[in-house]
Amino acid sequence: MIHLTIPLSPVAKARPRVINGRAYTPTATASYERAVKLCAAHLTPLSGPIEAEIAFIFPRLKSATSTAREVKATRPDIDNLIKAILDGLNGLGFSDDGQVVQITASKWYAAADEEAHVEVKLCPFMREIQQRGGGERRARAEANRAEHRTAQAERDMEAAARRKVEREEKLKAVEAQRAEAKLNRARAFMDRWR
Repeated sequence: MIHLTIPLSPVAKARPRVINGRAYTPTATASYERAVKLCAAHLTPLSGPIEAEIAFIFPRLKSATSTAREVKATRPDIDNLIKAILDGLNGLGFSDDGQVVQITASKWYAAADEEAHVEVKLCPFMREIQQRGGGERRARAEANRAEHRTAQAERDMEAAARRKVEREEKLKAVEAQRAEAKLNRARAFMDRWR
């Protein structure tokens, strides 16, 4: 189980922007996701299906009369807030955000004694299956599927790493050929003037 407090004011994931036919993530969203990654850099990714519980705590309203947290029922949309956190935790809290099978999320204004932040709890979903009476056989089957998904993810990452190395080697070979051709042209030029 992972408990993580991100000491940042919640930011919703903005839609990708398109300029000159190229899509890019807006700067505010990209920097927020990088900050989330920094806060979660110490985590070991969970494997298998995951249940997530996220509480988004926004800055306290100046007009607040209660000292306790108050529900926030205004923008930003909760689904965009969730997406920003899951994308930031991708590869740190879990190998891929597709592993998250159940989410409980809430939006609040901060209590009098707290700052804006995000509280994240991640835990294996298999525990829930066992508690609901899914039986040992079903839990084993789910564990096997989770193990298979984890192994497939590892194979995919290894294949991607191999492809990256191959691309880098090809690039180095092309650069070496270009440098050799440039050197040969320079030598030919010098030979003409001798």
